[in-house]
Amino acid sequence: MKNNTIISIQKESVLMMTEPKYDELEENNPHLDKDKPYPLSGLLVVDFTHVLSGPTCTRMLADAGARVIHIERKTGDDTRHMGPYIEDGSSEYFRICNAGKESIALDLKDPKDHALVEKMIAKADVVVENFRPGLMKRLGFGTDEMVKKYPKLIFASISGFGQYGPWSKQAAYDTIVQAVSGLMDATGTPDGKPTRVGTSVSDVVAGIMGYSADCTRCS
Repeated sequence: MKNNTIISIQKESVLMMTEPKYDELEENNPHLDKDKPYPLSGLLVVDFTHVLSGPTCTRMLADAGARVIHIERKTGDDTRHMGPYIEDGSSEYFRICNAGKESIALDLKDPKDHALVEKMIAKADVVVENFRPGLMKRLGFGTDEMVKKYPKLIFASISGFGQYGPWSKQAAYDTIVQAVSGLMDATGTPDGKPTRVGTSVSDVVAGIMGYSADCTRCS
């Protein structure tokens, strides 16, 4: 993946594009029918999410009409390398979670890329991230700093155990949340061991709740 390459994820294909001019960003999802009304048309979302919970949230925002720009690491999102793969060699998992978005590969520790991201945030209506609490602040994009700088910005953080408190720094994969919540104890046979629900329901529900919260604040 070339530096700062934009990858437009569509239902039909993955289209490689050159970097757009961010000072001329149009706040409309370029993948949707311009003649149809969408509830979140005109909304610009900067998406720092990865894996499933966050991408579920931002995929729903894109489906509802928002323009979503997905920030990926230089090597691409981890799920680009997760099977199953479709005919063109791309990850079906990644495409399902990121359809309707645009992606840009950046190094957030690089001053030039950092400035580019801040430029996008300055024009954005919503920022969504699902890193471990504290990482965004260390990168210079902490919630308090960004909201103070851009008062109209909606900043959504998805994490397993909240942004504050004794458990906030704990890693929270779907299986961990299922176990801690007691869901695994209600799954499986009556005399068997706690069993994980087949799908990553905790991640999906977290994404849906994030989407609902964003829509509530937008309204």
